[in-house]
Amino acid sequence: MERSKMSLLSEGKLVVKPKYKHGFSSSQIDSLTVVCEALIPSVPINGNPHSHNYYLSSASLPPFPHETAELMVKRGIPKAVVAVSLVLKLLSTRLGTLFLCGGASLDWRWPFIHKFSELSIDKREGILQKWSRGTLSSL
Repeated sequence: MERSKMSLLSEGKLVVKPKYKHGFSSSQIDSLTVVCEALIPSVPINGNPHSHNYYLSSASLPPFPHETAELMVKRGIPKAVVAVSLVLKLLSTRLGTLFLCGGASLDWRWPFIHKFSELSIDKREGILQKWSRGTLSSL
């Protein structure tokens, strides 16, 4: 994408937001956003205030999730894109998260079953690490 079409403030001017053609729904993008946040989180700051924005940035900030979805659709294997799309759709629901994540999505307080986006970042990281070590049967 051209830099001029990105949704950024540059030199005090608001630049036009791009039209994405990845086909993911807003709930799937929300799930992808929290996965991106778990993979590349922001870092707590201990000191230098000049590096404040750098350390607070994470992969969950726009336009990263949409750009990731675009790249998956353009360069990914079609069957894998369908599988990722299904997993993201399941992670956007409570029952889907329970099905894919098991007990990590359960809590003793209301609501008893959490969506993937409602889990703490530590739990999300643990789930993604477990998935990376396992096979499809661990899902």
